[in-house]
Amino acid sequence: MANLIPPKAPNLPVATIDYSQRYFEQYNNALRLYFNQLDNALQSILAPEAGGAFLQFPSCSYQDNQTQSTPANVAQPVRIAQKDYANQFSVEDQVAVFTASRALTTLTVSAVSSGVIYLGMHLIGSGYSTAVVTGSVIGTTLTVTAVTSGTLNIGDVITGTGVTTGTRIVQVGTGTGGTGTYEINQTQTVPSTTINAYGVTITAYGTGTGGTGTYTTSVSGTVTSGSITGRSPTKLTPELPGVYNIQFSAQFENTDTAAHDVNLWVRTGNGGGSASDLPGSNGTVTVPSKHATIPGAIISGWNYFIPMNPDDYIELWWSSSDTSTTMPYHAAGVSPTRPATASIIVTAAFVSALNT
Repeated sequence: MANLIPPKAPNLPVATIDYSQRYFEQYNNALRLYFNQLDNALQSILAPEAGGAFLQFPSCSYQDNQTQSTPANVAQPVRIAQKDYANQFSVEDQVAVFTASRALTTLTVSAVSSGVIYLGMHLIGSGYSTAVVTGSVIGTTLTVTAVTSGTLNIGDVITGTGVTTGTRIVQVGTGTGGTGTYEINQTQTVPSTTINAYGVTITAYGTGTGGTGTYTTSVSGTVTSGSITGRSPTKLTPELPGVYNIQFSAQFENTDTAAHDVNLWVRTGNGGGSASDLPGSNGTVTVPSKHATIPGAIISGWNYFIPMNPDDYIELWWSSSDTSTTMPYHAAGVSPTRPATASIIVTAAFVSALNT
């Protein structure tokens, strides 16, 4: 597909004192080129066979490929770690820095330096690496040439010499956990080096509820007390100002014998500043009880028009009246063959410029 090229007014030649055929030819050629550019641009927008097909609007689609849970009646931000498509959009992290040790799957947090600890956060620190590979980065493509241990997954945070802080895997290319290519969330150039991937996440609260206390981790291990950074991709951010249509659909599943309510709403913020809930954005759905051994399930979705500037962001937040209700991810199935089920799908599409 061709891109639209904005027409540029020509530099017309200075007229001669006397009549000059060469001057008029140069003058006419400059105008002819300019009018051809105008014709091509308008044709791309207005012609029946084009109809604006060459216009590129900021838009994106993200989802998450892990089951998300929440303690009863405790608000949690929704993860969106996997990029399906993004044009002038990115996802930023909720970040917490704290001191903790791990005994098997029990993480004990003794101090919090900054941020709030949420479920689903990836833990970055000594002893929490789940894969060690050799790789290089050009642009947003990570090329893995050798694997020392473990496997790579979407959502993993990666570190290494020259790797930008907060870099994570957002899409697979030719790699399926080992050698091959992967897409990352930040543009950079990194020569071949040893890369650590971090896939250990917090799966449940113990005595901790965002600060000091105990938590359950997805992977077992013994790690002495040390500094840890927790990261969770939740903040959808545009690069251009505009009014955006934010849409999402979430799947909820209930394994209890009683129905339970789930609330899901939008929170907005800017850069490192404070965030606030979007008035009137909360939706409540009742997830049916399980039937025999089949859990009750429901899909909920709605949309909002939200004005946003660069560095503004939106997050989805949710809570449940009971821990038995989750936002599940299901792998691809058979009988019939069908794709995987995302726990959440979030899209954004440019609607118009901001009103001034």
